[in-house]
Amino acid sequence: MKVNLSSIKIGLLLVIFTLIFGICMDIGFGINEEYFKDYIAQGIEMHSALHDQKGQSKIWRYAQRSHFHATGIAAFSLGLLLLMLFSNMKRAMVHFASVLIGLGNLYLLSFILVCYVFVGSRNWPQGWT
Repeated sequence: MKVNLSSIKIGLLLVIFTLIFGICMDIGFGINEEYFKDYIAQGIEMHSALHDQKGQSKIWRYAQRSHFHATGIAAFSLGLLLLMLFSNMKRAMVHFASVLIGLGNLYLLSFILVCYVFVGSRNWPQGWT
């Protein structure tokens, strides 16, 4: 059976990017988890008035969630793209839907935004932890 992937190409690239992002985070956490935890601890130490006792574990959990969601949602989205590819939808609709599915995967970067930008720039919004 010959399959033409051109109608889902853009969505597929975005989904694969998300999957690779999740896998790279997994590798990074596995290789040097203490680096990430120390980075968070330094940010909390600089602005201890903004954080409670559970702040460090909550921020670390956000970073982990980014990895969990990136790999899980990318795998699910990959399944959706393949399902659409083999459906009898019009090619233009498959293309449009695949782009939207791919763009939907980019929301996962918000977890990284919370963890690294707020902690890294030491501008954690008051009351978040």
